[in-house]
Amino acid sequence: MNTQNSAGSNPWTDSLLDADDLEPEGDGYQPPSAYNETTGKLYLASDQCHDCVFAKAGRCLDLGPGRLKELAGDLRRRDDFLLCHNTYAPLGPPGAQPAICRGYFDAYGVEITAIRMAKILGLLVEIDPPAAPQQPPRSTKDKDQ
Repeated sequence: MNTQNSAGSNPWTDSLLDADDLEPEGDGYQPPSAYNETTGKLYLASDQCHDCVFAKAGRCLDLGPGRLKELAGDLRRRDDFLLCHNTYAPLGPPGAQPAICRGYFDAYGVEITAIRMAKILGLLVEIDPPAAPQQPPRSTKDKDQ
């Protein structure tokens, strides 16, 4: 249990978490996958998305102090990778192919077994991440002021 973020034992919250401080997976939710069974390919974002958590300060999505390091450490211990948050619902476009986060890949990709194997076998495919959301057009009233 992560004692840094815990205020001690709490029966209500303890029942919501499994031994790794992760939500139990018995709720029927299936997370998206960067692996596409139809194509047999593992997808990787070709570039960092517009607000990648691995981007330089001021451009990245802020997860809070230490959270990115904690998340990356957990994924590396599990030999797993991070998905680009803009390639699947609710932030990605409907029907988009989820892809491995380019920032995570650039930092840790060579360590992850599935990525190394997909690359060796020619099954790793780069796809463009979704573009940044467009700003709504300014009204003519706004332009005159």
